[in-house]
Amino acid sequence: MKTLKLRIKDKHCKVLNQLASEVNFVWNYVNDLCFKHLQRKQQFF
Repeated sequence: MKTLKLRIKDKHCKVLNQLASEVNFVWNYVNDLCFKHLQRKQQFF
């Protein structure tokens, strides 16, 4: 596996934080949906 090191300029900080927030919201929603499905059906998605 190769790791890239990048420097992100400060002018992009606001946009990246907004995108990270949106990704986190979707991640939490899908995680909650999977958990509810697991409780109801006793089967993982």
